[in-house]
Amino acid sequence: MVHPPKGTLMIKSVFLSLTDIAQAIQHVHSHAVKAKLVKKVLVKKTQETATLLASLNEAETCTQNLMDKAKAAKIAKNKAKAKAEAAKADAKAAKVRAAEAEAKLTEALEVKDAKIKSANKKAFKEGQAAICDQYKQ
Repeated sequence: MVHPPKGTLMIKSVFLSLTDIAQAIQHVHSHAVKAKLVKKVLVKKTQETATLLASLNEAETCTQNLMDKAKAAKIAKNKAKAKAEAAKADAKAAKVRAAEAEAKLTEALEVKDAKIKSANKKAFKEGQAAICDQYKQ
């Protein structure tokens, strides 16, 4: 077996070391490039997330506004319903009062009519009596 001269081993060893260093540098550079790409993707995803959060906040605000309007509408509906029920009760009471007033008026008219008839009969009798007295004289 022939041994290579001593200087050649050292050159091969240095050459291998330079190759290893170059590969290590390429490896580190590859990771650096990948890290930049990942950072770009992360920035993009962060921006998308911020946009989505802004949209979500806007939707929540709109939903809250709609809920507030629905609550106000429900309160207004309940107030209107209460007023309608009160108006019905007032109308019913007014109808009862009108019926009572009509009954009193009818009774008063009947009493007046009876008084008028009585007064007419009395006046007629007095008129007849006066005529009879005039004939007697």
